[in-house]
Amino acid sequence: GLTSMGSTFFSVRSLRYVIYPIQVLAKSCKPVPVMLMGALMGKSYPLKKYINVVLIVLGVALFMGGGESHKSKSDDSGDGDANVEEETS
Repeated sequence: GLTSMGSTFFSVRSLRYVIYPIQVLAKSCKPVPVMLMGALMGKSYPLKKYINVVLIVLGVALFMGGGESHKSKSDDSGDGDANVEEETS
């Protein structure tokens, strides 16, 4: 009762300092520790629930890993400015 209300209050207050995309990602991974603790305490879940959690985790991993795959090899060299200076001199 009281501890649940307190944890909800403090979790909402602490999320004020975290940007929204990180909040969404953290909340989407919430089923993982819940299911792990449930399994440790002897609770069993249907196979469909395990599949759903794995799909969520894979989606979050793809989202977090994406964004830089469109770079070309010339962008990765790190000395692009030096090449421009050499060509103009």
